[in-house]
Amino acid sequence: MRSGSRVLDWDTPMPAATGRLHLSTKVGDSYHGIRLCANRPAGADKLKALDWNMQTVVVMVPGRGLQVVPMSGHWPQLGKNGYKRCRQRTGGVRRLTRAERRMTYQEWVDKHDRSLDALKAVRRRNGDRPLTWGEAVQYAVVHGVVLIPELKSRAFARVDVAEGMRWACEKFDHPFWAMALLNMWGASRKCAAVRAAGGQFALIFGRFRRLARGTNKVKGWSSKPTQIWGPRTAKWWIR
Repeated sequence: MRSGSRVLDWDTPMPAATGRLHLSTKVGDSYHGIRLCANRPAGADKLKALDWNMQTVVVMVPGRGLQVVPMSGHWPQLGKNGYKRCRQRTGGVRRLTRAERRMTYQEWVDKHDRSLDALKAVRRRNGDRPLTWGEAVQYAVVHGVVLIPELKSRAFARVDVAEGMRWACEKFDHPFWAMALLNMWGASRKCAAVRAAGGQFALIFGRFRRLARGTNKVKGWSSKPTQIWGPRTAKWWIR
């Protein structure tokens, strides 16, 4: 794929830093968010990169049984991600009830026979819906945007989930550069899963930059991050 002035493959080395665009939880992680990123100038890293939040959901896939599917979303709850409407099978769109807006992705699909289509039926005001990783990557490549997924769900500690993400990246020639916050559950396990699947992993700090001070926090990790995207005081951890 081409992004900014660079040509990238699925295994292009992860940069030491990237100026990724951050959008609000009710605007980003969407087709609209990808277009917003595509329309801005490339950053100092010569890329158009977008911070892409991800959850997972267990759904029933015909012929394959129960599968863990990575989905776009900052929060587990529908309403907190801006999804307040739903397309109906009979046509038209209805508003979700307050109780439905408070449902997690998993609660919603469980209520609808574990159907992925049921999750894809929820909508934001502008018509955006939750996207699978494959859908998001395909759209991003067309628009020259590099998605950098922040792995929020605990299921991202599974190698098979990471392998599925790598497969989509290989298919569309999109870099597999994932990331997770140091202080979120299972950061070391998510790193190990991504690295085992052939991807690259960045450790980030968000608002908790103080964690970059002091001792090496990844010293005992079975797989080290590819990059530290954070304060300089932490970059020596992987040298």
